[in-house]
Amino acid sequence: MARPTRITATQFQQAVGAFGDRARHGPVVVTRHRRPWLVVLDPDEYARLKAFDTRQARAPHELDAEIKAELRKGYQGRKTPDLDHLLD
Repeated sequence: MARPTRITATQFQQAVGAFGDRARHGPVVVTRHRRPWLVVLDPDEYARLKAFDTRQARAPHELDAEIKAELRKGYQGRKTPDLDHLLD
C-alpha cells in the first residue's frame, strides 16, 4: 500500500474529485488544525479492512444460556450483584 497522502480540510474541499481519485491508490489523510480528521480510502481497501473486524455487540437478552453462564463465572474486579438482573 502506498504511503498516505496528507492534506488539509481546505485542500480537500477545493479538490474533492482529485483526492478521491488519489485515494484509489492509497489512503488520503485529511487534517484539521494539523490533526488527522478523516481518512479517504478505496472501497476495496475499506472492505478488506472491515473483514478483519469480527466484533459483535449484543444486548444481554440476545445471549444464549451457555454464554450467560460463562459471564456469571467471570470476575470483573469487584462483585456487582446489582447488575445480575441484566443477564436474566
